[in-house]
Amino acid sequence: MAYDAGIINAAFYTTLVITAVVTSQMAGTWLRFVLSKGWPLRSTNPDETWKVGAALPHGTEGVAV
Repeated sequence: MAYDAGIINAAFYTTLVITAVVTSQMAGTWLRFVLSKGWPLRSTNPDETWKVGAALPHGTEGVAV
């Protein structure tokens, strides 16, 4: 729609489409990796959920967010 309306050009539209495809593939790869490690996708333990201002989980200090 934005391309048809002339808001974005063909090069930017192509960039958006490629970005959508690549990030979708990255998500699939990451999910496959997590499941192959046996890691849970979601925790049901409220003590394991991250809270704003809380300390980071052990071993994640210095990891860029």
